[in-house]
Amino acid sequence: MKVKVSQIIIPKIQRPYAQGRLDGVCTYIRNTLLNEMFENFKTDEIFDFNFIYGIVRPSNDEYVMELLDGQQRMTTLFLVYWYIANCELTEDEEENKVIRDALHRFVYETRSTSTVFCHKLASYRIDLSGQTPSKVIRQAKWYFKSFDRDSTITAMLTMLDAIHERYINQDNKALYTKLANIQFYVKSLGFFNLSEELYIKMNARGLQLSPFENFKADLTNYIGGIDYPPFKEQVPLYCKDSEEQVEFHFNFSVKLDAKWIDIFWRKGFENFDASYMSFFSRFFACKYIISTKDIINDRDMRQDSTLRKIYTDAESRTEANEYLGFQEFKSILTNHPEYVLTLDKVLDTFYQYDFKDSKKAIYEMLVPTWEKPSLEGDDFYSNINTKMTHIKLITFGAVIEFIEAFKSFDTEAFKQWMRIVWNVVENTNIDSLTPVSSLIRKFSAIIHSIAKRLSDGDSFYYALSLWKEDNTDERENRALLEEVLKASRIAENDEWLPIFEDAEKHPYFRGMVMFFYKEGMSLSDYQHSLSLAKDMFDESGISPAYRQDHLLIRAIASQFVTWDDIRNRFITERAETNKY
Repeated sequence: MKVKVSQIIIPKIQRPYAQGRLDGVCTYIRNTLLNEMFENFKTDEIFDFNFIYGIVRPSNDEYVMELLDGQQRMTTLFLVYWYIANCELTEDEEENKVIRDALHRFVYETRSTSTVFCHKLASYRIDLSGQTPSKVIRQAKWYFKSFDRDSTITAMLTMLDAIHERYINQDNKALYTKLANIQFYVKSLGFFNLSEELYIKMNARGLQLSPFENFKADLTNYIGGIDYPPFKEQVPLYCKDSEEQVEFHFNFSVKLDAKWIDIFWRKGFENFDASYMSFFSRFFACKYIISTKDIINDRDMRQDSTLRKIYTDAESRTEANEYLGFQEFKSILTNHPEYVLTLDKVLDTFYQYDFKDSKKAIYEMLVPTWEKPSLEGDDFYSNINTKMTHIKLITFGAVIEFIEAFKSFDTEAFKQWMRIVWNVVENTNIDSLTPVSSLIRKFSAIIHSIAKRLSDGDSFYYALSLWKEDNTDERENRALLEEVLKASRIAENDEWLPIFEDAEKHPYFRGMVMFFYKEGMSLSDYQHSLSLAKDMFDESGISPAYRQDHLLIRAIASQFVTWDDIRNRFITERAETNKY
């Protein structure tokens, strides 16, 4: 049903206007937006304000829209129209009357003072000869001192001064005709039965724009504005009971606020924006490492400035509520716009298999099997209260690449993939971003190789067993080579799998269970050797019976017959005081 919207309302539940605030984040947003807008005024091109959407409801004999998303941009647009109309149109001109009438239909309900201010400003005319708008407006008879205590009003005055500064430095002082070039798309969600809970979630982000809100606006503006065919494809709108088709980029923006937000909201709204932002920082860190594999070597990743900005420094920026800006992310997406499609797929998968119906299929696999008795799972991907580490970034990258590589999410294949990932990670020395980069790139290559072979009809483990044939890297990870060897035995006889899985759970072996394996060893011989090895070691190292009188170490030492056998080897045990 099509209706004419006669009024736009900023409802009480919305946060105050923030683009006029003086903190670093809001100043960056204000300057960027106004610089782009006034630069666009020099041309006849459309200035895209992207989508605004909200709930349309009847009011008397008319319809009004309560904004869910777009409050900041619409408020700035209200101020730009007011300023230019004030400077360029006379009171009697018909265009002035049309604009003033429209401005009166923009209603701010966040506070009663905001409501009164916007109503008064809509019809107010001032002379700006040599003075700033804020100074003149504060001297108006209708301006109450209490207005200074309303953060929305003070932010609006700051924005008007910023608009004024750019206008007086603009060569062209006839910008009224350019205002029509500022365009946006309007989408009503009022007829799609979105719950009030969504409304609350979208507006529970505190009094100022969070880094994630700024990032979200930049990201949705970017994907809505570039000429990339998949972003323009028609897809079903994510909304309850809706059969409407919309372009992918709009549906993506709706899911950011209407669907995926639930993944991060489940811990409560106090820091869900920060968790959301951290998810994107970590996602792009992994993708940046993978996308630069032919440009930046693993060793140089330790000093790479881009990775430092989007990952290493991101955690501290989150705590300080600072926004990096979109340039680094834009640079990645310019070369790889398909990463947005991966994002869409990854977040949908997390929602479907980890949030919806509390399945937690991914969550449960984010700790290794030998830690299962003490840890149920790890939700570091959606919870900033869980400390981020290099190991977790590698694991997150492995999850992303698995989801991307397969057309659909297979929980059993994912379980086996994460088993391999944890075995390799646990048995690799990860002391800097060099091994982090190496493993993220390695896992990406492996899982895409496996996925391709599976699409050709091969089994998971047979595909992994062929990795050495698919790989040209001469310096292969030792732990990975062990997994390839295990895969070859499982591909021959799947009875090996539960035996390996049981062995890998040992709290001391932690995934590396081929140290007693001999080439061509039978399953029964392996099980016998495993039972002996389990007896010799406990979670602390050598078990007491074999530690007494250094029995196991003496037995090992007795097998060496030349000095070369023990050169560069350290035969000791953790409990030994004089290890040297």
